[in-house]
Amino acid sequence: GSFEVPVGASYLFDLETSPYFEDISVRGTLIVADFGHPIEINARSITVFDGGEFVGGSCDCPFMSKAIITLTGAVSSSDPGGVGTKVIGVKSGGKLSFYGDVRGPTWTFLESTANTGANTITLQQEVDWNAGDEIIVVSSGFPEHDWSMNPVGIKNEETEVKVISSVSGRTVTLATPLTYEHLGITVDGVNLRAEVGLLTRNIVVQGDVSSETSKFGAHLMFLSGSLIKLVGVEVVRGGQFGFLGRYPIHFHLFGDASESIVDSCSIHHSYQRCLTLHWVDNLRVFHNVAYLTTGHCFFMEDGIEKENVIAHNLAVHVLPTNNGLLPSDKEPALYWITNP
Repeated sequence: GSFEVPVGASYLFDLETSPYFEDISVRGTLIVADFGHPIEINARSITVFDGGEFVGGSCDCPFMSKAIITLTGAVSSSDPGGVGTKVIGVKSGGKLSFYGDVRGPTWTFLESTANTGANTITLQQEVDWNAGDEIIVVSSGFPEHDWSMNPVGIKNEETEVKVISSVSGRTVTLATPLTYEHLGITVDGVNLRAEVGLLTRNIVVQGDVSSETSKFGAHLMFLSGSLIKLVGVEVVRGGQFGFLGRYPIHFHLFGDASESIVDSCSIHHSYQRCLTLHWVDNLRVFHNVAYLTTGHCFFMEDGIEKENVIAHNLAVHVLPTNNGLLPSDKEPALYWITNP
């Protein structure tokens, strides 16, 4: 069934195995407990209303356990909060504050070339990553050309998702060997090194397994007047293909976002966009890793967005579609600015 956190109340959620909730309405404070054991929340929708707050960690005391929020539901599901279904929605006056365990850097470059069949890679920086974490080792292949020297695209998308076996300083040992060569060189001062990005975070928001076939995934939607702190959060199986306004992370007609931030998150295996800024000003978007989405990835929607700082992010591998929201989704961009 559904449940509500009433105005003025504070609820602590500490279940390791969650029942299925239809709609969770947060009008008071809902805190994800950090007691050293995994937390699981399964719900069709979680809506934070005016005066409500959904909390997992803080800037001074990050959430250190594992929390997995799985959003469920079909296209025909009801929409009691007015922000869609399969959603974490934050309405005007609501607050979402998720601070995960940020183990940086979130991405870096190869120090030296990793050959086909290698099961270790050497990075430019030491990393605070763990055994069991998922990473991407980004494609460094060159475009092929036809005889008229017109580019005809990459032969293969050679980005690889790998699981870490161990880490020692700048050396990362992989659980399985690389399928492709990944360059770690510069040529005439040009950096051709492959990037390596961390996908794993300890706070996860995901669409359920059915999302993989329906392409109707989870989405996070934030309305004007809300306050959003997303730090060290992983969003996977997000976005609802073909549905306007349904993206993995979406600031919708938001206005001033100077007190909000999206930092050190990962957004991957998405069905429509990565991060959408729609009429948003002054938002800080730092150190995020985005991988494998359909259509444009980081998306400035109207062209009136201003004073946003989008820096030190890694975006990799967008998929074209003939049935996207825009004709330009046939040739998607990692960063799309409607009116630069």
